[in-house]
Amino acid sequence: MTHQEHVEAYLRRHPGVFFCSACVAHEINTTADIGRSITWTLQALPGYEMRGSKCVTCLRGKRTIRYVGGHGVVGATARVVLFMLTNTDIYLCDACLAFATEIGLADVRRVTGSIAPLAEFDRTTGACTVCSRETDVTAALHTDEGVDGANQIVTGTVPYRGWRIDLLSYRIADGWRPFVLIKGMLGAAMQDAPSVLWSVVRTKAEADAEALREAKAWVDTRSPA
Repeated sequence: MTHQEHVEAYLRRHPGVFFCSACVAHEINTTADIGRSITWTLQALPGYEMRGSKCVTCLRGKRTIRYVGGHGVVGATARVVLFMLTNTDIYLCDACLAFATEIGLADVRRVTGSIAPLAEFDRTTGACTVCSRETDVTAALHTDEGVDGANQIVTGTVPYRGWRIDLLSYRIADGWRPFVLIKGMLGAAMQDAPSVLWSVVRTKAEADAEALREAKAWVDTRSPA
């Protein structure tokens, strides 16, 4: 995980609690400068608040940040793909995927059917790793090209018109697959939000740029000027 992801995970485990950047940096074992840079990045994103307050760890009054929640990944496809990419080579049936991602079974079936043609996913008939039933199962395949842990390679997080866009494009055999997470108000699970795109490009920068264009265009349709 990146330093920013460690900080976000720590703040999310303590919602509503204010921490200073120095104590956050100490918690994730990094420098104060990195901690300060991360907290300033987070304060501009949905779901976080920065203000002058007392840090609950060092008890000093200073500029602090807290996670206030209220935002989550938009779209069933993004949530299922993210889960699978972080749990590679684990074959799961649609029902167990639905349970793991807290998404309706019908939506999960739609997602697994739609991503089955992509080379980095394998949908076949076999035993589910969790429930052991013989049925249709799907897995994200671990490869030397770096699909494993794709969500840990965050090139950038872009705040845009009240939404948050995380760029998580990942490497496959033929190039880079554009992958984006759009985060908005919890419960805004629009099925048509862009996530994993079908195109393959040469570099991660190109993939992230394409994913960002798609994400911004989608946001624009829901946030008219």
